[in-house]
Amino acid sequence: MAEPVSADNTMGPTATRAGSPISTTRKRRMFTRFLRILLWTASATAAVAFLIVAIRRMFIATPLDPIEGAILDHALRISNGGPWYVEPVDPAAPVLMPGFPFLVSLLMPTFGTGLWLPRLLSLLAALAAVALVIRIVQAECLDWTLAVASGGLMLAGYALLAGGPGVARPEPIMLLLVLAGYWTLRFTHGFTGVVVAVVVFAAASLTQLTAVWFTAAAGVSQAFDERKRLVAFALGVALVHGGGYAMLSQLWGPWFNDATWNALLRTLQFDPLGLLHYAGDALLGKLGVLTLTIVLSFALPNPAWRARGGIWLYLGIAMVGAGLLATQSTRVGPQALIPTVTVLALIGPLSMQRVMKHLATWPGSTRLAGQGVVLAALALQFFMLLSSLPPSLF
Repeated sequence: MAEPVSADNTMGPTATRAGSPISTTRKRRMFTRFLRILLWTASATAAVAFLIVAIRRMFIATPLDPIEGAILDHALRISNGGPWYVEPVDPAAPVLMPGFPFLVSLLMPTFGTGLWLPRLLSLLAALAAVALVIRIVQAECLDWTLAVASGGLMLAGYALLAGGPGVARPEPIMLLLVLAGYWTLRFTHGFTGVVVAVVVFAAASLTQLTAVWFTAAAGVSQAFDERKRLVAFALGVALVHGGGYAMLSQLWGPWFNDATWNALLRTLQFDPLGLLHYAGDALLGKLGVLTLTIVLSFALPNPAWRARGGIWLYLGIAMVGAGLLATQSTRVGPQALIPTVTVLALIGPLSMQRVMKHLATWPGSTRLAGQGVVLAALALQFFMLLSSLPPSLF
C-alpha cells in the first residue's frame, strides 16, 4: 500500500516551518532592521529638534542664563585691552576660566558684541562633540547605527536633561577638547600623541576646571598598558598645566587665583540629597539603560579597564566624579549634567557592544540575536529620555 502523504510532506522539501531556524532567523533580521530604522529616525528627530531650539534661542536679545552676561562682559574687557581678571563686584556672579571669553573676544571685532556670538560658538562646539562621539563609537564598534544612536542620545539628553541647547556655556567646548584628548591617546602611538593630548587637556582646563578630572583619569589609564607614555604624560602635565598656571598667576594677579580655585571652594557645601538625586534620578533613572549596561560590562571575563580601549572607562569614572562634585555646589543646575549625558552616550553603546560579543559566544546564541538586544536597549533609552518632555509641550 502507498504510504499516506502527511500535511508536512505536501509543503515540499524546501518549505520553511513556522518554528524552524530559517523562520526564526528571518524574524530576527526583520526585527533588527526595524530597530535600526527606529534608531536612525529617533536620532535624526533629536538632531532636528536640537537645531530648531538652538537657532530660535540664538537671537534672543536678553541673557538666557547669568553665565551668558558674565561671558560677554569678560570678553568685552579682554577685547578692549582691559585686565583679564578684576575684583568681582558681585560675589554671586558666575566665575569663568579665560578660554571661552578669550575665544569670543577674538571674534568680536569682526562679528560684534551680540549674545548670538558666544551662543553660536557653544552650538558649534556641541555639534562637533556629537560628531566626535559618533566617530569614536563607529571606530570602536564598526557599526554606524550604534554610532548615530550615540549622537542622537547625546543631543536628546542635552536638550531634555541638561538645560537645553542655545545657551552660551563653556561645557561644550571643554568636552570637545577632552574628547579630542582621549581620542588622541586612544588612536595614536608613541610620544607625539602624548604631547598633543597634554596640550589639548591644558586648553580644556583653561575653558572649565572640570577638565582637571578628565585629565587625571586619562593619566591613570596609561598606568596599566602604556607605562612609558604615563611618564611622558605626567611630565607634560606637570610642565604645561603646573607651569602654565604659575605663569598665568603671575601675569593676571591674585584675582585669577581667586577665580580658579577660591571661588569654586566658596560654593561647595555638603548636600547628601544632591548626591542621591544625581545617582538615582539621572544615572539610574533617566539614563539608567546606559548606566546599567556599563555596570554589567564589569562582569565580563576581560577587564573593561585593560588594553587601549579601556581608556573610555576612565573617562566614565572621571564623569561620575565630576558629576558628584557638581551636586555639592550652591550653583548647581541642569547644565551640570552636560558631561554626564555626553560621556554616557559614548561609553554606554561601547559597553553594550562588549556585552553582546560575549553573549554571542554562548551555546544557542547568535550574533544577530545579540545585535537585536543592543538595538532594543538603545531604543529603550530613547523612550526613557522622552519621559522628560514637559507636559506643557502637548
